[in-house]
Amino acid sequence: MIDPIKIVVYIIMLFFFYGISFVFGIITMISFLLINLFLFSDYRGLEEDLLKTKDERTKLTSEVLNALKIIKLYAWDQFYKNKVHLTIKFIFRYSKLGRWNSGF
Repeated sequence: MIDPIKIVVYIIMLFFFYGISFVFGIITMISFLLINLFLFSDYRGLEEDLLKTKDERTKLTSEVLNALKIIKLYAWDQFYKNKVHLTIKFIFRYSKLGRWNSGF
């Protein structure tokens, strides 16, 4: 296990070995870490919304398949068709999450 004292000693050794460029490297690493934290917090929220929407769509599809005879009997097919269509439309709003996934 690495002790905090070892970390400080290693940082000092790297500073003496690389000089001032080491400081710029540390600053660059910390700035990229902060940028990633910001971007992935936004990504996490989008992913949660997308999963909720997919769960809603799955429940609705299951409901439609289980009650298909009743839907046809009472002519409710247009109502459920519109309901499914709106859910799919809502998922396409979060299509930028798919673009995010393809970029990483």
